[in-house]
Amino acid sequence: MTHSWQHSTTVAGIDVVRGLTRARFGATVAHEIGHAWLIQRGALVTDPVLVEGTCEVFASAWLKRQPGSYPGALREAMWTNPDQVYGEGYRRVREAVVRKGIHPVLHSLCTSGTLP
Repeated sequence: MTHSWQHSTTVAGIDVVRGLTRARFGATVAHEIGHAWLIQRGALVTDPVLVEGTCEVFASAWLKRQPGSYPGALREAMWTNPDQVYGEGYRRVREAVVRKGIHPVLHSLCTSGTLP
């Protein structure tokens, strides 16, 4: 969980539960860093689908660089996640990144709150 003050670009902290595998821990930290990144830039994106989808893209990018089959299985689970916020959000943001690139997607989310 990422903590910040409402209407602020200050991140007060990030909490992660104990007992996660290395891959889950890293993916969780990357996801929460995504929230911190958006907060610190004063991103205009407020749609939970796009916020969580963006953070899942951060987590997926971290997992992609990890060795072994387990990180790949976690990425596959993200892609097939039926959740309307996390799963659908990940698919929408990832598809935009594939089409437009990460920098235009993040810029658009920060400046207009929408996908390009």
